Amino acid sequence: MTYTARKSALAILILAMFCSVSALAANNTTVLFTTLGPQGQWSPTNGFFVNGSNYGNQVTAEQFSTSGLATLVNVQLPLSIFNSQNNNPVSVYLESGTGGQGGLPQTIIAQLTQVGSVPSQPALVSFTCNQNCTLRPDTPYWIVAVQSDPNTQDVWWWSYQNQVGYGATNTLGSPTGPWNGTYGIITGMQVNGVYACANCNQQ
Repeated sequence: MTYTARKSALAILILAMFCSVSALAANNTTVLFTTLGPQGQWSPTNGFFVNGSNYGNQVTAEQFSTSGLATLVNVQLPLSIFNSQNNNPVSVYLESGTGGQGGLPQTIIAQLTQVGSVPSQPALVSFTCNQNCTLRPDTPYWIVAVQSDPNTQDVWWWSYQNQVGYGATNTLGSPTGPWNGTYGIITGMQVNGVYACANCNQQ
C-alpha cells in the first residue's frame, strides 16, 4: 500500500539533506548505493507504508548491490510517522535473497540499529550495522523495514524522481516473507560503507 502526502516538507527536506551529507563526509564513508538525488533528495509526495498489525501489517523491502567488496556502515532511509501512539523504532534488516537480481528477500544477515527516532515530518533516519556487515560485489541484498508495534504506522518515502527497481512487500509483519515481488517505483535509500580496497568499486 502506498501513501500520498497532502503537503510539502521542503524546508525539512533541505535541512535533513544538509545534515546527512555533512555526517557522511565526517565519517569518511563512501556511498555504495543510492536512490536519493545528488543532494540527498527523495520524493516529497509518495511513499510505501511500514506499519503495525492495527494498520495493515505491511513490511517493505528494497534490493541493492555494490560494485566491489565492502563493509556496510549504515543505511539511511527517508521516513516519517503517519500514525503512532508510541513512536516505536522501525526494525530494519540486511538480508540475502533468492534467485539473484529480481529475486526476493529470504535470510536475515544482520539487524541494523536505529539512530534517533522517526520524525513526524519526512527526514533521513540512519540505521547502523554492527555485525555481519560484509557486502560481496554484484550480489543482490535487501533492506527490509518492519514495524513491530501494532499501533505505529510509518511511511518510507519513494526514491528521487520515482526511480524504478526491484522491491517486495508482505502484509504479514514478517521480515522473511512470503513476499509479493514487484518491479516498479522503489523507495529512497542510501547505503554507506567502506570498500575493501581503493579500486574495489571499479571491479
